[in-house]
Amino acid sequence: MSVFGGRMWFWNTFAMMRVMQVGVSGFLIFLVGLKSSIEDYLRYKLWIFSLGTISLVIVDQVHNFYIALTLNSLLLTGVYYRILNVLKHRPLSEEKKENISVRRILAGERITQVKKHFKSEFEKIIYRFIVEMPSRAKKLLELMNIVLIVALIYYYVANIASFANINHIFYWLIMIIFVTNVLLLKRIWYNSIIQNLIVFLVINFAIYISLFSYLNGDVGAIVSRAIIRNIVSASLIFYVHKVPMLAKIFTPIEYSYWLVATVAALVVNIILMRNTTLPGELIFFLVLLYIGLEGMILFYAAKYLQSKIV
Repeated sequence: MSVFGGRMWFWNTFAMMRVMQVGVSGFLIFLVGLKSSIEDYLRYKLWIFSLGTISLVIVDQVHNFYIALTLNSLLLTGVYYRILNVLKHRPLSEEKKENISVRRILAGERITQVKKHFKSEFEKIIYRFIVEMPSRAKKLLELMNIVLIVALIYYYVANIASFANINHIFYWLIMIIFVTNVLLLKRIWYNSIIQNLIVFLVINFAIYISLFSYLNGDVGAIVSRAIIRNIVSASLIFYVHKVPMLAKIFTPIEYSYWLVATVAALVVNIILMRNTTLPGELIFFLVLLYIGLEGMILFYAAKYLQSKIV
């Protein structure tokens, strides 16, 4: 199978346009750049376009869409981790080198740096390339992670009736990689409010999709499990910040997203409850009971977070 072959015409056109953009950017940088100076943004443009083209080639050549998304997600994980690893280093400035003296050493002054330093000029170039990356390039790197998870959810919903068990495995694997990528983006300061909110909404959405699939659309069984999960999820807000590792990850804004996602799940559960075969009076009673219980937990969770976290 040839690269970008056998697909719909708009896919082929889009993919070939990306390849042409990479070619043009590479021509300007590596050939024209030999004779004249090239704007730095073209280097970032080439890097982002090359990364996007590799992702398209993976999708085109790998027949299983879930495996293709998994490989692309792992590709982004490698990129994000490499950036994080680079930012842990910094070149040792000439000024710092000159200020190191025997007198300072004998005085007991700390002259070693917390961060590691590069040993080669190439590593310094990579460091400057990462540090000076424009905000637009950072947003595009973040957007790639979001696009993959949106494509996964769309493909899952569009083909939910014909899934094999292996697809569920890849589905959750991609979800886990997505969350891992968000945590890496958070550490390198490439994440935005949109992506942080998407994490909580995607996790909740993934749970509902899996429940519908595993329980064969039995609304009664789905809503009972979804309500229990949502109550447990809201209750965990009281304890998460007590775990040292999680306390470093969750900031006040993340707890706010958690509350928003819990309220969204509450609304979804009520809608599902109305579509069960239970008598109308019983549904009305259960809805009031559920709103009261969940509302009480969320109210005290918000008060608790305000006093302990914020």
